[in-house]
Amino acid sequence: MTEQDIDKFDELFSKDLSNEEYAKLQLLMDTDEMFKYKLILYRKLTQEISQEAENAEILKSRFRRIDIKSKGTRKLVWLRLAIAASLLILIGVGFRYLYHTETRNEAIYATFKKSEPGLSLRMASDNIVLLDSAMIAFKKEDYITSMSLLNRSILTDTIRYYQGVCYEMQGHDIDAEKSYSETLNSNSTFIAHKAKYRLMLVYLKLNDARYKKLLEEIIMDGNSPYQASAIKIQSMLKS
Repeated sequence: MTEQDIDKFDELFSKDLSNEEYAKLQLLMDTDEMFKYKLILYRKLTQEISQEAENAEILKSRFRRIDIKSKGTRKLVWLRLAIAASLLILIGVGFRYLYHTETRNEAIYATFKKSEPGLSLRMASDNIVLLDSAMIAFKKEDYITSMSLLNRSILTDTIRYYQGVCYEMQGHDIDAEKSYSETLNSNSTFIAHKAKYRLMLVYLKLNDARYKKLLEEIIMDGNSPYQASAIKIQSMLKS
């Protein structure tokens, strides 16, 4: 995100939006993935800055209440405070770098999290009614019901994959990772491509370095239906 982007968003949120302006903003959110990513990142960074400002005021208030009884003690206390402040700055720089990376990755993940709404195929099973019901629940984002129905089905790579999606959408990243990993080598290239893409997204969200290898593989795979999305994600990571 550039300084121009920040200035643009500062100006945008410094006033009350009209209905027309809000409609235009919503349209951009729905159609421009890069704009959506930058907006999410901007909101997270402004929240972080506000929290740090609040913490700084609390710290100043505590310092003002310190009662130093002697000149010698005062010098010693302020020396200790100076050392502590220097350490906090060094630690803060490290945490800021890590937090910024985590915030960026989470923002990108949020942009692409629901890039595959709904179940896109009828899953192989004798119980068609059961699986149709699972798909309907999934489309309604009722992941608990969908998972319950999937768990009652005969286990296949397809079902295992969609169990992973249900886990992921509920925030159970470790369970989702397991399901996706188990379907990476599926005989169905359709499921294998989907599993690799979603596993890459989960690793990206968790800031797990393994996402880089998967992302590169998807970008280099001309047969992957997610090549274009992977290229966009790589561009966002570099911005």
